[in-house]
Parts: sequence; C-alpha cells; structure tokens
Amino acid sequence: MVRASFRPRLATDARLQLISESRRDDPSGGGVTRRFWSGPAAPAIVAQARRAVTEFAVDRVSSARLVDISLCVSEAVSNAVAHAFEDGRTQRTITIAAAVGPDALTVVVTDDGKGFQVRSDNAGLGLGLRLIATLSDSLSVARAALGGTEVSISFDLDQEHPQRATSGCSNGAART
Repeated sequence: MVRASFRPRLATDARLQLISESRRDDPSGGGVTRRFWSGPAAPAIVAQARRAVTEFAVDRVSSARLVDISLCVSEAVSNAVAHAFEDGRTQRTITIAAAVGPDALTVVVTDDGKGFQVRSDNAGLGLGLRLIATLSDSLSVARAALGGTEVSISFDLDQEHPQRATSGCSNGAART
C-alpha cells in the first residue's frame, strides 16, 4: 500500500533582492548609508534578510550587538511571514531597509499584509516583539503608509545595550 502525504510547498526558491544602496555625507564628517531589500513573504527570506542586514552592519557594530541585530531581524521578518498574510493572498512582499549613521543603526521591516492586530487571546506583545524590545534600543510598530505593518528597530552604535551588557549571556558568561 502506498501512502501519500500532503506537504505544503515552501517557496524555497524565494530570493531577497537588493533594491538600492545610498550614502549621504554631511559637513560634520558623518553620514548615513542605506540599503533596501525586497522579496516575497516566504520562509526562505528570513535567513536571507538576517544575512543581508548582518553583512551590512558587520563593520559598524560590536560582535555582541551583531548577534542582537541578527536575532531582531529574524524575529521581525518571521513575524511578517507568519502573520501578515493570513488572508490567503499569494502576492506578498516584505521590504527591509537598513540605515546606519554616526550614532545608530535602524532596521525597518515592512510588509504589505493585513496590518498589525493584537489577538484577543493574547494580552500584549507576542514573544518575538518582546525579544526585539529587549535586545534593541528602540522598537516601534505602526501601520505602513500603503497598508500592512512597519516594524522599526534601532540600535545605538556607541555602546552595547545596557540590559545585555549587565545581564550577561544565557550561559552565565559576561558580555564584553
């Protein structure tokens, strides 16, 4: 007897694409560098987004902050893939923007889905957003200009996140 099982197809061929990159210098010697990526809302995009933003930030932040940034990007993009498109649409897009200036790195994850909604069975933020709030220096969740959700996450560059610097790693080792 042959048993057939149904497995939903995952979009493993989904690709995150670099849309643009820019640098603006200011007279004080600082400047802002920006990159924008876009891709379909598919599970394969999560790792690609994490890698793209990490590569963008690697020369600008400490290794401890790089881990924080990587986790936050993964959570924000995973949330968009999992929750933004529960309406069954097939054309779904996620955009990631990263900007680094003299003092901060900001990552903005935007989807064109149904918009942020607090579930009635869940009081407050979900685990992913709580993790982002803990690891970042600033988090905002808003309705995107053209619909969907925009998650903006900022990281100060001049220091490690104070809570992370004093609390240590999960294995008990101090973060430096």
